[in-house]
Amino acid sequence: MVPSFSPENNSIFYTSSLGNRFYAYIGLETHLQIKSARKIFSSAPVGAEPLIANHCVDFVDMAFPGMLPVLNRSSVEQGIRMGLAIKGTVNAYCVFDRKHYFYPDNPSGYQISQQRYPLVERGEVSIVVDCPCLTPRYEKTVRIHRLHLEQDAGKSLHDSSGESLIDFNRAGVGLMEIVSQCDLSSPEEAAAYVEHIQRIARYTKTSDGDMEKGQMRFDVNISVSPESGVLGTRVEIKNMNSVRFLKAALYYEISRQIQQLEQKTPLVQETRGFDEKAGVTFSMRSKEEAQDYRYFPDPDLPTVCIEKDWVQKIYSSLPELFDARRKRFMQNFQLSEYDSFVLTEISEVADFFEETLNAVPKETLENNKSNLSKVASNWISGPLFSKITHKERIKEEVRFSPSQFAEFILCVTEKIVSTPIAKEIFQEMLDHGLSVKEIMQKKNIDLKGKTQEQLMEVLKEIHAENPHQVQAYLSGKEKLLMFFLGQTMKKLNGRGNPEQLQNLWKDYLQSLGKKEDL
Repeated sequence: MVPSFSPENNSIFYTSSLGNRFYAYIGLETHLQIKSARKIFSSAPVGAEPLIANHCVDFVDMAFPGMLPVLNRSSVEQGIRMGLAIKGTVNAYCVFDRKHYFYPDNPSGYQISQQRYPLVERGEVSIVVDCPCLTPRYEKTVRIHRLHLEQDAGKSLHDSSGESLIDFNRAGVGLMEIVSQCDLSSPEEAAAYVEHIQRIARYTKTSDGDMEKGQMRFDVNISVSPESGVLGTRVEIKNMNSVRFLKAALYYEISRQIQQLEQKTPLVQETRGFDEKAGVTFSMRSKEEAQDYRYFPDPDLPTVCIEKDWVQKIYSSLPELFDARRKRFMQNFQLSEYDSFVLTEISEVADFFEETLNAVPKETLENNKSNLSKVASNWISGPLFSKITHKERIKEEVRFSPSQFAEFILCVTEKIVSTPIAKEIFQEMLDHGLSVKEIMQKKNIDLKGKTQEQLMEVLKEIHAENPHQVQAYLSGKEKLLMFFLGQTMKKLNGRGNPEQLQNLWKDYLQSLGKKEDL
């Protein structure tokens, strides 16, 4: 079941095996762990996974009698920062509610959340979608319904013996829940949206958004309808933390709902899970329209009033975000859309690239900006990315500075060294953090290279060693030129300019041909 684009109503549709058209409407509830030193309502620390179970907890997290929650100001500030980054409206006040449900990892029997008066409302994000089934990469605006704050639950651990344990280290950690409108129409758009929210969170330093560590999770709401612009019966898929599984679950669910609609089997509003091994969704429980959580305002937490001056101060401290930076890289550095996307996806990589080009002498950069930018981009996205583990820690993992990298890029762009030698120098920079000049001195690489006369002597030597190949070339086998080039590079230990040597061989062999004609 692959999506298609309809220019009639500017929408994506799916064609069933019977030839009928259907439309999918997808919305996401994205939970992001707030980047903060302390939990949202207690003084317990938040950090890396501890070695001891239930080490990062206090009496509030465990719901001991008489314990009162105290709101962490930095968690609210992070929520405002993220809300502004998604172009939302920060409300003048917000209220915390109790959402009641029983589960073993929820010791209080309720979750402190926000239902009626959230922190942020009415935002939007612009995503870039790459779907091979449709047109080339395209942009789409997704409306944000709200962003609210809440506390996380603990984590159930199930061992092979069939016993379950509860780790409460995560209980009480602050979450931002971002609820989108049902503006997404395909699994690829849903994936692009999730990845974009993750980028914004990392750019603003409001969340690390590490899905493998459970710092970013999402619930999916999806309905399929035979009519464009008309929502069908909503189904929720719970607790996903992988983009790959998100796409798989949506493709399965779209096919399942289309099949049921064509068989005239009524769809049930329900909550479903996703079996990652089988690649199918399964029913968990029915979900009625009415909320059954018995929300009411938390009596221990007062109304939070948000001052305009505080919001303005946070807004003025926002960094240049992904969208703006990507477009600026395309314009200022003359990069392609793809290259600018790769370089700006992680802010630390974008910083490293920009600092590299800023280290190039201004006049040199202006005269050859397009070439320098492309070469720097290629070396970062190719060889450099292959050598580092965490792109977001690029400056910590590489031993050389942006200014040393700029010296290397200039050397490559101006073809002072051949590609094999450039790779050799680059590896030395990675291993030891030396500058290009230091490495050339260490390896006895001559920056100026051999003179024209010295190179001609090398060519004549190769001619003497391979007279039959030279004669074959003069007889019309011009592909042998690459043989001569390889022999020359071998003689020079790879330290020659291939373009220069190729031209030199052409001139030399042409002069031999003229002599034979005489």
